[in-house]
Amino acid sequence: MNLRFASGVMAAIQISWLDPRKERRLTIVGSKKMVELDDVHASEKLRIYDKGVNMPEGGTASEMIRLNISIPPCSDACSTLGVIDGDLAGFPNGRRLDDDIVDIGTWPASSRFGAPSHQTASASSADLVVLFNTPLFREYPGTLVYLVPALRDAAGALDWRNRPDFAARQFPSFQGRISPDQTFFGFDLDPALGAERWVVLEETVKGRRFFNVRTTASNARNGADIARDTVSAPRRVLIRGDILLGGVRP
Repeated sequence: MNLRFASGVMAAIQISWLDPRKERRLTIVGSKKMVELDDVHASEKLRIYDKGVNMPEGGTASEMIRLNISIPPCSDACSTLGVIDGDLAGFPNGRRLDDDIVDIGTWPASSRFGAPSHQTASASSADLVVLFNTPLFREYPGTLVYLVPALRDAAGALDWRNRPDFAARQFPSFQGRISPDQTFFGFDLDPALGAERWVVLEETVKGRRFFNVRTTASNARNGADIARDTVSAPRRVLIRGDILLGGVRP
């Protein structure tokens, strides 16, 4: 239940007899500090937290999750105390010299996700980023995503008809989620080379899954032969990289 008072003060009350966790907690947020009373906690029933940061004179405000790019980076002798020791370039422990991206507010409105204009000079090399807009990864969070090079025929052209070599898999170097249904996977690969790769989605299961088939004695000489003939192969969905990048139609 949310409450809003005439003075502008807001309050949120949450009560549930069905919640398996026992909580008796009161939180008060002020302009400079936050007070939390936890009646269930064995030793620290009352906690007081600072709210926000004290910006030194000459500093520039910055988001909590990234660094201020408007101030030149510090020297090699960066202080780990950050702004407390006079380093105005970063929050909280000094600017990193190898930041990956610039402030999202400076991205050109017409730029694609992962465009070079989103990167800093120290991260000039481009990475392939594949973005999925689907509830698949929310419903099946264990799904594996990786790249596999497409085979080439005798003339050197890409061969999308034959099964690729799954031993040459390349897994993501980073991944994340923008919204519940928008999940991205980044690969240490030139985006232009993505047109030569299969994007593979593989189902993962606990344990082994077996086919309900009969294996004749003449085909199975030992337990390893039986396992090879009856264990289900991984279920995979393969997407052509040249189609996924939007340049080619099947």
